[in-house]
Formats: sequence, structure tokens, C-alpha cells
Amino acid sequence: GINKRLYFIDSSTMELFKDIMKGAGPSKADGRRKGGVKVHMLVNAEHLIPGVVYINEARENDRIFMDKIEAPKGSILVFDRGYVKFSQWQKWTDQGLYWVTRLNKDANYEVLEEQPVNETQKGVLEDQIILLGRGTNRTTARIKVRRVLYYDQVNDRIFEFVTNPICVKTADING
Repeated sequence: GINKRLYFIDSSTMELFKDIMKGAGPSKADGRRKGGVKVHMLVNAEHLIPGVVYINEARENDRIFMDKIEAPKGSILVFDRGYVKFSQWQKWTDQGLYWVTRLNKDANYEVLEEQPVNETQKGVLEDQIILLGRGTNRTTARIKVRRVLYYDQVNDRIFEFVTNPICVKTADING
């Protein structure tokens, strides 16, 4: 089933006061400084046991964990908006990995193609192929991705997802 191929990427921060982790973390308005460590994990949905664990200072960006992730071809990676690195997303696509995350609110993109949406796609408001990224900075990759706008009727919320630009058939996922 799908759980054999589904992996979650997430992190948890363990806060420690400055006496334990000197110099870690920004100063607060009251002058105190908190430090801590961040534990990043790649967890397989079938076993719910971390396959990769990486620990770093809490003040470091989540992106530093992304290049340490290895998964079998055909795996599906699900992660939050903290793991934004377009070049890594493209590498995963090139390696035959599927991935999905929510789009950051300030993301810059250009719509390349509108995909048809029909009544069988419950909650799907828009399905587009987009070129993600500004392209104004030489170090920022622009990549082609699929953007799906989804309405969650139960919670009355709209979610904006991005994923590989390839259409995935249900049989491919369940296979």
C-alpha cells in the first residue's frame, strides 16, 4: 500500500536555557536568550519509526536537513513550509521521488498552464502548472511545479499545495 512509500519530514525543537546552550538563539525583548536543539526526522508512515534523524542548533534553518534525505525511488515525501529549497525539490523529482508541501504565502510564481478540474475532484478549486520562483537572483532556482488550490469543507479553509509537475494516477500511488 501507499504507507510503504509515504514519508513525513518534520522537526521538533527542544528548548534549553542559555546556561546549557550558550549563545544559541536570539535575544528576547526582556534580554533573556534561549537556546536549544532542533531534531529533524524522516519518518516512514508504515512503521512510524524515524529512518533519518539529524540534530542541529535550533536557530538554524530547516533547509539544512533536506540534502540528508534519501528514500527509494517512487517514495512520497510530505513536509511543511519550513523545508523550502527549490533546487532540492528538483533533485528529488529527478531522482524519481514524489513530494508535496504547502505553498508559502509570499511565494512568487508564474502560471504556465491551467489543468481542467471536474466534479470528481472533490474540493479542488484550481490545478495549475506553474514556474515557481522570482528568477531575479542567480542562486535561486526556478522550477516547474504543480499548484493545487483545495477547499477543506469540514474546516472551511483553503489550502495551497505544490508538488511535482507530473500527474500521478491512483494506480501509481497504490502500486
